[in-house]
Amino acid sequence: RSRLGQRGLASIVRSLPEGPGTAERINHRPTIWAEVTDGSGRSSKASLSTPDPYDFTANSALEIASRITTMPIALGLTTPSQAFGADFVLSLPGCSRMDIPSS
Repeated sequence: RSRLGQRGLASIVRSLPEGPGTAERINHRPTIWAEVTDGSGRSSKASLSTPDPYDFTANSALEIASRITTMPIALGLTTPSQAFGADFVLSLPGCSRMDIPSS
């Protein structure tokens, strides 16, 4: 809270690299590929495509905050998928999953 502390933190922030611009973020679509196998040896594969991590983080934080404020009970320590379901991420703008058939 001190003036010296504020100047020190501002100096650190200025020394960090700038994040990507809007045009760069729009053209960046990460894809996550996953495979799971159960105890019986059955497996499933899928890929998840999302907007740029900066936009994804902002959108997911806003959606989580919005949902939490309308919930009738406090959640405590939980993940978004535990609180809102395994397909929560698919409710966010620009997110899509492709299930990959087993071969």
